[in-house]
Amino acid sequence: MTIEKFDVSMLDECVDLYMKTYSAEPWNEEWESRDVVVDYISKWTSNNFFIGFVGKQNDKIIALCFGYEKPYTKGTEYYINDYIVDPNLQRQGIGIALMEGVKKELVVLGIPAIMLSTQRNIPAHAFYKKLDFFTLEDTIVMVGDV
Repeated sequence: MTIEKFDVSMLDECVDLYMKTYSAEPWNEEWESRDVVVDYISKWTSNNFFIGFVGKQNDKIIALCFGYEKPYTKGTEYYINDYIVDPNLQRQGIGIALMEGVKKELVVLGIPAIMLSTQRNIPAHAFYKKLDFFTLEDTIVMVGDV
C-alpha cells in the first residue's frame, strides 16, 4: 500500500469509500443522496487546517485518514475526524500501515501529537488501543443544542 496526501482529484473515490464504510455495521448511516456526503467531505477538505491522507493499493483508494491541524498552547496536534479502511479489507494490517504512514508525515510537518474520539462499543476503540492510543480519563465529550 502506498500513502499519499489527499487532493481534490480523489474526492469521488473517497466519497464512495466513505459511503460504503459508514452505511455498514456498526454505523448503518443513511443519506438523502450522495451529494450530502460530497458536500460534507468537500467542506472538510477545503478547510485551511485540513490534512488528509489516502492509502492506495493498485491505484485504488482503500483507506483514508481525514483530520485537521489543531493549534494548542504547546504547539499543534492532529485531530483525526474520519479514519476509514474498506470494510472488505479490514483486519489485514491496512489500518496499521496507514497510521504508521500518517505518523511519519506528521513528523515531517512538525506535528507531535494525534487526538481522536471514538465510541467504546465499536471495533475502532480496540484498534486505536492496539496502536497505543489511550483514554484521557478526565476528559468527556459533551453535546448541546443551539
